[in-house]
Amino acid sequence: MKKTIVTIIALAGIVHADFVWNGGDTISSPKWSNQDNWTLTNGTTWTVGNESGPGMTGSDKWEPIVVSNASGSIRNFEGWALNLTLINSQMIVNELVKFQNNTGKGCTLNIDKDSSLIIDKYSGAGNDGESVNVNCDGVLTISYAHNQGGAGISAVLGTSGMIILNKHRTNLSEGYTAKVLTLEADLLADATLGMGEIGTRTLIELSKYTSMNELSANNITINAAEGWTRINSAEEATEPGQYYWVSQSEEGIKLNYVTVPEPTTATLSLLALAGLAARRRRR
Repeated sequence: MKKTIVTIIALAGIVHADFVWNGGDTISSPKWSNQDNWTLTNGTTWTVGNESGPGMTGSDKWEPIVVSNASGSIRNFEGWALNLTLINSQMIVNELVKFQNNTGKGCTLNIDKDSSLIIDKYSGAGNDGESVNVNCDGVLTISYAHNQGGAGISAVLGTSGMIILNKHRTNLSEGYTAKVLTLEADLLADATLGMGEIGTRTLIELSKYTSMNELSANNITINAAEGWTRINSAEEATEPGQYYWVSQSEEGIKLNYVTVPEPTTATLSLLALAGLAARRRRR
């Protein structure tokens, strides 16, 4: 059954959230570390080891976190089994120490269509993580200062999600590699496109000095409505119909789509006249 971003966020974030942000529309490290700015659920307690705030370095709290209707930045995330959901929020994490495993659980990032998450520096040291499950209808940006280890990212990007993988501003001459295991997205064709006009949506954007393992076609799933046909390139769209294809390059991964129209009556008439004129010239 086709998964939707709404379902994923509802199940993985809101229903099971242990830390729910109630600190207003501005996020900061001091506010993040203050218990008064959180609603604790499911029997979660605020312990001495959590003085830095849930998920941050020095914290002993790795339960699911939900932030709604807020924007701002925090100092860091440690990354132990990080489970973060953003709803109508824009958040910057100045440093993520590493995506890593805790009691058999990897990390989960849920980002709705009105949200963005920027990990300004991915340090990556000692990465021993399970896969990082990214459910994103908004924008996720990761700036690498270390090659990504562990199992890598499994991404579901819905109808509008995008992941930007770039290089942290230090040591710009050195390149780093991102690791993406699987990629899934929904095709929502642009209704304003003219017949025969190719539409393009960026799924993963790579900047200079950042590379990514090449995904096989079997590891890229596109959920398209009935009537759409998957092809390998634009050159295969030779018959009337609706087509889409995925392209990979050093700039990232893109989803492309086009509608090839049926020949119109006027076009057929012109072709017939052209054929008749050609026969007359041969006589």
